[in-house]
Amino acid sequence: MIAKLFRRKTAKPAQPEPLVIMPVPALVDVLEELEAAKGAPLSEAEVWQARDNAVCVRVPPGEAEAIRARERFHIAPHTAWADWCAYRDAQSDYKAAAQ
Repeated sequence: MIAKLFRRKTAKPAQPEPLVIMPVPALVDVLEELEAAKGAPLSEAEVWQARDNAVCVRVPPGEAEAIRARERFHIAPHTAWADWCAYRDAQSDYKAAAQ
């Protein structure tokens, strides 16, 4: 009993944080470049294809948040088409207001 009280406790190994997958460069930049090269709006299939072919890195959650904070517009990979449409609508509104 006493031996049990004074036995060294082994520390449990810390669980690593799950890593977050982030496209690099940001999807918004990739999609803008593709649309400029095409000279016309991207189709839904083209947006998904660009997302599927994007180069990605795995980073800790804190670093992922810092990267998102630096982006001018974040396009989440799982909602790429909806986010891209929202970005284009916002850009259209901005350009219309500037004229």
